[in-house]
Amino acid sequence: MLAGGLVVSMAGLWIIHVATSSLSEAELTARGRVLTTAINHALMKPHSQQELQLLARHIVADGPNIRAMGIILHDKNGGPDRIAAAARSKASDVEAQIRANIQQLARLGDQYERMENSGDFTIAKQLSWRSQMDGDRGKAKTPGATSPPGSRGTIMVRLNPADILQAISRLRMALIAGFLVVVSATVGFVYLLLQRQVLLPLNKMVGIVQRQAAGDRNSRVPESQIYELGQVARAINNGMDTSESRLGDFTETGVDWFWEMDADLRFTYVSKNAVSIIGISPKSLVGQSEKVLLHEDSDWEAWNDHLTQMRAQLPIRDFIYRRKDSDEQPHWTRVSGKPIRSRQGHFAGYRGIASDVTEMVQSERELRRQESRWANVLEGTSAGLWVMEEGRIFASPNIEKWLGLAEGSLAEFDYDFWLSMIHPDERAEAEAAMTAHLNGETEAYHREHRFRRDDGNYIWLDCRGQGVTDDTGKINRMASSIVDITHRKANELALQNAVRKAQLADRAKSTFLANMSHELRTPLNAIIGFSEALQQKIFGDLGNESNAEYVDLIHHDGMHLLNIVNDILDITRIEAGNYTLSESELSISDNIDICRNLLDKGKSREKSCIQTDIPAETPALLADELAFRKILSNIISNGIKFSPDNPEVDIFVRSEAGAGLTISIQDYGIGMGPEDITQALQPFAQVDKSLSRKYQGTGLGLSIAKALTELHGGTLTLESEPNVGTVVHLNFPHDRIRGGGAVDQTQDLQAIG
Repeated sequence: MLAGGLVVSMAGLWIIHVATSSLSEAELTARGRVLTTAINHALMKPHSQQELQLLARHIVADGPNIRAMGIILHDKNGGPDRIAAAARSKASDVEAQIRANIQQLARLGDQYERMENSGDFTIAKQLSWRSQMDGDRGKAKTPGATSPPGSRGTIMVRLNPADILQAISRLRMALIAGFLVVVSATVGFVYLLLQRQVLLPLNKMVGIVQRQAAGDRNSRVPESQIYELGQVARAINNGMDTSESRLGDFTETGVDWFWEMDADLRFTYVSKNAVSIIGISPKSLVGQSEKVLLHEDSDWEAWNDHLTQMRAQLPIRDFIYRRKDSDEQPHWTRVSGKPIRSRQGHFAGYRGIASDVTEMVQSERELRRQESRWANVLEGTSAGLWVMEEGRIFASPNIEKWLGLAEGSLAEFDYDFWLSMIHPDERAEAEAAMTAHLNGETEAYHREHRFRRDDGNYIWLDCRGQGVTDDTGKINRMASSIVDITHRKANELALQNAVRKAQLADRAKSTFLANMSHELRTPLNAIIGFSEALQQKIFGDLGNESNAEYVDLIHHDGMHLLNIVNDILDITRIEAGNYTLSESELSISDNIDICRNLLDKGKSREKSCIQTDIPAETPALLADELAFRKILSNIISNGIKFSPDNPEVDIFVRSEAGAGLTISIQDYGIGMGPEDITQALQPFAQVDKSLSRKYQGTGLGLSIAKALTELHGGTLTLESEPNVGTVVHLNFPHDRIRGGGAVDQTQDLQAIG
């Protein structure tokens, strides 16, 4: 109330000040205009310099409110013609200042006309007035004034507003004093009226509202006789009723029920919806302790801790207990509450909320059972699992065992820690692979890395992961399995070492055989050369037939040994990649005839055990002739060697358009089983491994033939059956056929297998 009165007083004082200031300014302006009008009339006739000065002094002397004035008359060119100035005190200084101001104003020209027309001057400080008396303009600026043509002048008047301002100040003080008296009386009267009619009813309303806030829901605000206060009381009561109704609706439709307790921890209020949630009437709980809800199979130790906490007047949060219910199924309630205190700080009880959490408890128990089941499964397997979500990783306990870490160390950790455990040489590769997968560049993550154990040693882990994308297609989490492959890696390393040693041994064997072959060829050349000389009797007659037989045997065995040495040299050169083909176009038929004559000791074609079926249109073959003959000779000689007493070898040649050329060599010898074919194609391998095997040989024939065929880009395949025979197929690619036409062969080979 006092603040409102003060505001009103300040506003009134400001209005009085503005009004009196406007009044004083208007008074000064009016006086200035009257004075300038009088001077204008005085100047209607020409004046001399002395007359003009006398006029100025006379006006200043007769005007008690005039401090100083100045008059200037201009010539036709606008310059100053006559100037007069007069002042009430210190005449010389003021007159000089007035003259300087008038001369300055005169130089501004037409701007004075605009200043007067727009009112851009303050009468209380300085008055400027200008009259245009040119005959070209027709009449003077001031109404009713006329002047001789060509005359123009300027007047400056400075007024002394002291008397007027004093009168105005006295008026202002009188108005202010009267206004303050009226305002003070009005404020006092209004305050007394409000104290009785408004403040006392409002205090009553506040007290009732406070009781309602403290829990007294039956209190209502009495309605006042004053219309406005009555409306306020009705609004408060309606708000309380609406709030109670809204709270009741919320509690009845919600899954939580509300309660209040007194200082003895007994229920004083239970929301109505409790009966639908826990099956107990709220009225039956009022006056009872919370223990009445407890089931006999509850955790009594936890209950005692809860009761101790409430007696210590501490807040309780999410305490769960098993409660009684009408059926035999277990039910659980979760309770949270805070202590209530009076204004004086005394403990008044508890107020809180309770919820039925039966489904949640059952779900948690089922989840723990599932977790225990999966933990048992993981314990029984050799795999570990980890899940990454938003840069955090959760790993299974068996990974901790592999890395020698304490239990729970990898329950949760970040991706940087995971990278730090990977061997430094493989860390960049692992990070790049993970980044590529998370960016969707790869379908899955799979890497084998060395991980550092807690003791500083490393183990090998096989990591496989698959990301899961969200609605935007971005991978937001990832699941991975890990397997300890340390033993497998050790076996692989041992195998690699064994292979390396075998390769070194094989290389040493090849080197040894090559060196031995070269060492053997030198004496063999001498043996073969001298035996041939003896056969040709270059050194004379051998004397008897026995000597000739010995020489033939020496020559035969020497040639056999030379062939073995040549085969060893060929296989070592092929394995070392040093065998170079000298290719040319050759006739298949001619080369087969040469091999037949060599192997069948020059028998005629009709009597030979080697028969051929070669179409006349068979094209030429681009190949190394010596290598091609060696291929044919090795296969045909095997067919003769592994046949009965009357060997037969059939050779078929066929050429198909776009399919290359195939030479099939079939014998009807002892054959072999499917399990022996792979062994037969290996160097130095024999199907019969016994020391007293019937068929002698180094076992290089088929392997050399196969290797030389593959050097030509072809393939060598076997079909064989025990006691039936063997067919060897030599297939050369189409780009090695030269000239001739491709002929489809319909010649049937004997079915093998």
